[in-house]
Amino acid sequence: MTRNGRNNDVVLNNNQEEVEGSHYYYMTPQAVRCLPNFKYEGGDTSPIYTYVLSPLASFLVDKVTPMSVAPNTITLFGLCWMITAYSFVWYYCPTFNEYIVNGDSGDSDVPRWIFLFNGIAMLTYQTNNNQEEVEGSHYYYMTPQAVRCLPNFKYEGGDTSPIYTYVLSPLASFLVDKVTPMSVAPNTITLFGLCWMITAYSFVWYYCPTFNEYIVNGDSDVPRWIFLFNGIAMLTYQTLDNMDGKQARRTGSSSSLGLLFDHGCDAINLIFGSANWIAFMGLNPRDHLPQIWVLVFIPMILFYISTWEQYYTGKLILPFFNGPTEGLLIGASLSFLTSVVGRHFWHETTFYSLLLAPTLPTSIINMLPEAGVTNFNMVVVATIIAAIREGLTKIVTVVRSYGLGPFSNLLPVLMMSYLAFIIGYFHSGVFLRNPRNCLHLTNLLFFEQVTSLMLDHMSCIDFNPYRLPLLPVAIFAMLVNSMSAEHADTFMLTYTVGLFIYVAMKTTHIINEICNILGVW
Repeated sequence: MTRNGRNNDVVLNNNQEEVEGSHYYYMTPQAVRCLPNFKYEGGDTSPIYTYVLSPLASFLVDKVTPMSVAPNTITLFGLCWMITAYSFVWYYCPTFNEYIVNGDSGDSDVPRWIFLFNGIAMLTYQTNNNQEEVEGSHYYYMTPQAVRCLPNFKYEGGDTSPIYTYVLSPLASFLVDKVTPMSVAPNTITLFGLCWMITAYSFVWYYCPTFNEYIVNGDSDVPRWIFLFNGIAMLTYQTLDNMDGKQARRTGSSSSLGLLFDHGCDAINLIFGSANWIAFMGLNPRDHLPQIWVLVFIPMILFYISTWEQYYTGKLILPFFNGPTEGLLIGASLSFLTSVVGRHFWHETTFYSLLLAPTLPTSIINMLPEAGVTNFNMVVVATIIAAIREGLTKIVTVVRSYGLGPFSNLLPVLMMSYLAFIIGYFHSGVFLRNPRNCLHLTNLLFFEQVTSLMLDHMSCIDFNPYRLPLLPVAIFAMLVNSMSAEHADTFMLTYTVGLFIYVAMKTTHIINEICNILGVW
């Protein structure tokens, strides 16, 4: 057919012909010429916008929003608020007939907080929509500074553990040099190791979905082979994690993308290891919340502090005794032990009776429970002591060189841990009903924080410790008392799904942009 003197042959669906003169699917040659030169012209003459909304948006951009935040991220985050608000209203008012059906009691089945949340969401969306565009880069997440720094980034790090130096590193070198073909990408090795941990986590999740199985059935309904497999998976993950860097240097493919990918996989793996530990020691949310908090958040805090130290010093030096080496080996050993003796072992006092009771002074023994200290509590205490020793060493290293200012960048992980403790301690029903969902939400928040810190380090830009994904959790902590159990569970599920979509989309975009900058495909 003919339109405006041009012949346009229209063929539908899969039969569409390629537009001549362009290798794009939808962009014509005319679009390719025009789009780079397009300039938006527009404005809002409203006095409210001019004197209130625009200055507010400018203040938030200039004083709060880091340069690393892409304009489209701001737009999408505002839209996520509206989608969440819409989901709440849809859940409680699916047909719009609820008020008619319930008559004067029409408000009884529809909580008013959803309308409060909707108002907050509308104002948040409006504010985000008014924020100015960050200039100087055609990427969504990568600033001009990042474009300059990423290709030149060089990783500096090492592991001073004797076990790593004399056992694990030579083993990884042998497997890389003698077994692994040159065609295998380092990131493939990293991902393959993570798949082992995902599989182990899935097995444990299937047999211990609520962590209450030990109370109800003891060891009878949980096969011990899943703990054997978890130990094998942890050792396999550790070995492959040691191999990926050696393979990258062997093939000449070391890059900031590989480091970020490896760092992100390590961050994801934390929750798999912690959750499986909780399951194989027979801990449950009703009786062992403090112990569960320690096993989940202490590794996260320590991991974050290591990344924080690298952000300032430029180096990641693991100490003589550290989590990635001895920590994983101990975790695998405990898994193997559980597969042999069963979970009831962790509720006995074997370690205390053999190791502590004969050596402790009577005055200290009298302060302890008469029955002694259970084996799982011994593990928890050992975890705290090891974490304090390693964490304080890293903090002192940074403070000596940079003073107290860097402490502000520890806020995200500390605030997340604090909010989780408050919700779990004062509103334990949330975790009792949704243990896995709470763990997944926590890991998503942690992944977003620690990978952003690592990316900003590689990009030579300032890290923004005020993480927006934590805001809904803080609001939830304040409002949970006024919410029913059903409403609280709905919020947790909705936000976890929404955050997963956001983090997955953000991670995909960042990987694509780094690939474009580095010329990696």
